[in-house]
Amino acid sequence: MPQTEERGFGTLDGEEVMHWRDVPFDASWTTRVWAFDTHCNHLHMLSCIEHDKSALVQIDWSTGEERVLFKSERADVTDVIFNAQSFVPEAVCVDAGRQEWTALTPEVAPELALVKARLPGHAFHVQSQTDDNRRWIIMSYTAEQPATYHLLDRDKHTLTELFTARPELKQYRLAPMHAVEGKSRDGPFPCFVSDASGRHRR
Repeated sequence: MPQTEERGFGTLDGEEVMHWRDVPFDASWTTRVWAFDTHCNHLHMLSCIEHDKSALVQIDWSTGEERVLFKSERADVTDVIFNAQSFVPEAVCVDAGRQEWTALTPEVAPELALVKARLPGHAFHVQSQTDDNRRWIIMSYTAEQPATYHLLDRDKHTLTELFTARPELKQYRLAPMHAVEGKSRDGPFPCFVSDASGRHRR
């Protein structure tokens, strides 16, 4: 689905781009098309059109009816885990200073709990899935640890580290990062403060 010059989305009819939906300028940074389900009945989008924070929305492609699947008053939706077979969203993430995942279906709740238990304090994203959706490649990271890749086996309920993107940094002690809530006329917003290693926060 191409994005048009008028800050909106269009559909392809042969080689012609047909206008589909306008996107206001102030919503353009946090509005994007994600995926159709496998039957092409529903389109899933990240959208902050008529929302203060970006939400996960589902659009019925035949009727145009829009339904909000998940939204948070605290932060934008930043990531989604889709079922590798149906392309239906199964988990959603927001980040109001620290990443928080929410299961949309009970099928993925054990996997989210496993990652949280094995990698406390880590942000993570699902990078790849097998066709049967039983194994995931997960990339996790913290301020103190560069991107590290893991194999999550859903049948064995195991999480195995594969490699890190920056192995040369393992010899160093990296500084932690702390989330701080700032205040503005528009409301609170997240900020981050990095401490020099070995020093106390003030």
